[in-house]
Amino acid sequence: MNQFPLVEPHPNPLFPVLDNAAGKLVYLLFEQALFPAAKEFWDTMQYRDDVQWCSLVTGTPLAYLEKVAPILISVTDGNPGETLYYWLCENEDLAERLGFVGVFDGSFESLAQHWQQWVYFISADDKTMMLRFYDEKVLPRWFEILTPAQKLAFIGQHDAVYYPIREDGVIRLRECEIKQGAVKLDELSEEDAASFPITLTQEQHDQFYYPEQLERIIDQTYRKIAPNSAWILSRDKVAEQFYEGMEIATQRYRDVSKLDAQTFALYRFYIADRFYEHPLFQQMLGHFTLRKAIGKFYEKVQAGEVELEDYRTEFWLGIEGEARLLP
Repeated sequence: MNQFPLVEPHPNPLFPVLDNAAGKLVYLLFEQALFPAAKEFWDTMQYRDDVQWCSLVTGTPLAYLEKVAPILISVTDGNPGETLYYWLCENEDLAERLGFVGVFDGSFESLAQHWQQWVYFISADDKTMMLRFYDEKVLPRWFEILTPAQKLAFIGQHDAVYYPIREDGVIRLRECEIKQGAVKLDELSEEDAASFPITLTQEQHDQFYYPEQLERIIDQTYRKIAPNSAWILSRDKVAEQFYEGMEIATQRYRDVSKLDAQTFALYRFYIADRFYEHPLFQQMLGHFTLRKAIGKFYEKVQAGEVELEDYRTEFWLGIEGEARLLP
């Protein structure tokens, strides 16, 4: 099912958005750096008194980028914001990359304040980074890594965000369901409140910058399964057990990072699917971190000092016989 429903087709794609806004603020986030000709056109209209606008980075550590950073522009019937939108649609071959159209239940000043606190964040390695949340490819991945409180803060007073798409040679608007997965405010405690600038945890950092990493690990694991078993073993089964391992780690141990959970899941293939039940491993957990304990326990396994037969579940990979990683 497409999670981005199209605005009902209409000769004027902005009309239903403006018509349904019910007095709320409709605005255009315009990525000016990609459209120098459109920027020149905008410059001829920006000082009219029927439009509000500002740079996305004004008042932020990225203010030095004002000349190239995206612009927030109010859109009303017949004003420069609406005119610019149609100029882009009619004159630019890549108009679908113009930014997005939003509907916000608040003043233009509060809109600017909202996005200016999200246009940058602090990475896990303590660097100030610009966030291209206005890029349709970036937004879903960013939204996915946020905590429930951060998701609510990111949505703020928005009713909707629409991305332009090209369909049959015509630019139309598609709603982005950024509210999916969010929680209600009354379900959060004061400790859950989002603080700014957003500082990513290591797990959030890894999920945002390396989304393909987990699939690569699963692929590598599948390819390393003993050759005499791999031909009857499906990758889907390996993936299923890998994800199960991550879930077990998350449920059994406190403060487990994504890397911890991945390591735990991987070593179920190297050692035994229920190695974590072994008394020696449980004893090691009293002295070492989870990953360190796994490493120490694996050293004992390689040295032949640990009996694991009772900790292997028959058919756990859906095939008969052994299917463990080759050393």
